[in-house]
Amino acid sequence: MWAVVADRDSALRWLFARILTKEYYSVTLCRSPAELRERVPQMARPLVICDVDLERSRDGLQACLDLDKAGALGRVVLTSALALGETSEWGWPVLPKPFSLTELSRLLRPAGAFETWEPGS
Repeated sequence: MWAVVADRDSALRWLFARILTKEYYSVTLCRSPAELRERVPQMARPLVICDVDLERSRDGLQACLDLDKAGALGRVVLTSALALGETSEWGWPVLPKPFSLTELSRLLRPAGAFETWEPGS
């Protein structure tokens, strides 16, 4: 299974990578929309966890929309410090920042992303 984590915060990229690796994902980390657009098409419809704002306003979201239009995405989870609600207008779940590990688990488990990981494990 493939996962791509795109966030400007290196600590969050590390956290997501550590958790997803425990779930047997091969994880690729991205810091910019350009990296996201370059790496996602190289994988078979990966899980993408992406900050709405990577370098500037909504550029992470736009990169996901472009990749979705090209049919390159699997599941998508957006992260954001903005008040977007629990689900984006595109139907993708939104993990609001800051978040707890329990919130992360609650959001990703129903999407089938997590099978074994529990907060604290």
